[in-house]
Amino acid sequence: MAPLSTLSLAASVIGVVGLAVGLTRHVRLVTGLGAAAVIGAVIATAFAGVAVERLLPAVVGSVLVWEFALGAFTAETELDGGSVERAEFLHVAIVTVVASLVALVAYVTYETLTVGVSLPGAALLVVAATALALGLRD
Repeated sequence: MAPLSTLSLAASVIGVVGLAVGLTRHVRLVTGLGAAAVIGAVIATAFAGVAVERLLPAVVGSVLVWEFALGAFTAETELDGGSVERAEFLHVAIVTVVASLVALVAYVTYETLTVGVSLPGAALLVVAATALALGLRD
């Protein structure tokens, strides 16, 4: 079996190519698969044991890739040939700030956890909080 770093590199290359092809050809499925491959690359990197200081920016970047790549199709549908509104720029800024703040909280939590806390349990708690926030969004 190939090392996880090789799988991570392959997934990131496939993801970037998928994003480029999907966004230029306006194919939502290819774009979504490309974004999923980028997220898969970050997950493979996490399992490879990369330091948290390097992993958190990658997580934030992959989440932003997912949000903005698939959000581009929604904006295209809503605008239908019009110009990008101020609300779209505001959405980009807010999502970027929120993702950065979540990464900051995760890093501070990681640095301050000195007791034997289960990392998978903490990760599931973060996933549950994210799912709750997404569920309450609409």
